[in-house]
Amino acid sequence: MPGLEQILAIMVLRWILFSINLIRELLEESGVVANSLSRVGLINFEFENDPVILEVHIFKTSDYTGKPVETEEMRPQWYEEESVPFDKMWPDDHIWFPYMLNNKMFEAYFLFQGMDIIVSHWIKEVDSLDSVNVDKKF
Repeated sequence: MPGLEQILAIMVLRWILFSINLIRELLEESGVVANSLSRVGLINFEFENDPVILEVHIFKTSDYTGKPVETEEMRPQWYEEESVPFDKMWPDDHIWFPYMLNNKMFEAYFLFQGMDIIVSHWIKEVDSLDSVNVDKKF
């Protein structure tokens, strides 16, 4: 049976792997390298008639190098906070983006019918995301 030190080492290693994958994915999809990241949210998405619940971790940075470039995943554009085009985004974004933009940590849940109708949801501000489980298959 592993001791506390081994368990902590495994948890740290998993967090490092999670962070490395996050930074790599950001670079591949945007051309930007995050020098630091702040974990600000956790959202669980459920879709009617689909047994899989998507767990999405939300990170934010203002400390990065590189210039965003267009990729297969995105065509980056800059917006002032008050003019984010929510009408062209996922229907849940207008609910949780304000938490992120105001540096508030949050947890949320959204149940969708199809890809564009929110059947139900909740969102709450939290003091910490320390209990967030990153023990997932990457």
